[in-house]
Amino acid sequence: MMDEDKVNANSEIRFIALELTKIAIQKKLSFRDVAAEYVENVYELDAMLHELQSAPYAEQASEPAEPSGPAAPLVQPPVQANKAGPSAHQKSADSQKPEKNKRLL
Repeated sequence: MMDEDKVNANSEIRFIALELTKIAIQKKLSFRDVAAEYVENVYELDAMLHELQSAPYAEQASEPAEPSGPAAPLVQPPVQANKAGPSAHQKSADSQKPEKNKRLL
């Protein structure tokens, strides 16, 4: 590895370590626990990317598609709030939503 590559890698590692330290302090966890989850997430992402590359549609996805009309907006316009507040149906639907998997990062 060239010296410049080592310097760049060390710089990135220092940046990641600083960010993980901030998360550990914020979440009141050990740096080791936060770093372990980060490394686990890196390997999970790597596996996902390999799955996508080996998928049968990977070759088709790499070819540029012909435009088929105007693209849908990336951001949906805000929904107007009901002045009376949420309906009973909305309240019961909100209470039945499953809790998301809480992660550190």
